[in-house]
Amino acid sequence: MWNERIALRLAELRPEVYGGWKGENVTSALKPHGIKTRDVAGTTDDGARTTRRGIVRADLTKAIAERDQNRGAA
Repeated sequence: MWNERIALRLAELRPEVYGGWKGENVTSALKPHGIKTRDVAGTTDDGARTTRRGIVRADLTKAIAERDQNRGAA
């Protein structure tokens, strides 16, 4: 998913926390967790296919699994 769309959805969910966020904020927030951005293919609101900076679900799922595993080891 594109970082700009993640930022919009976060702002809808918690505007008091994420209001005004842009894709760059998502990148910065995920970096400490080892989740890197990359070019992600997608479709714009007007139907055009393009690539933009974003994250891949598998990377996010992996980071969550590692976090959960580390919690269990403590």
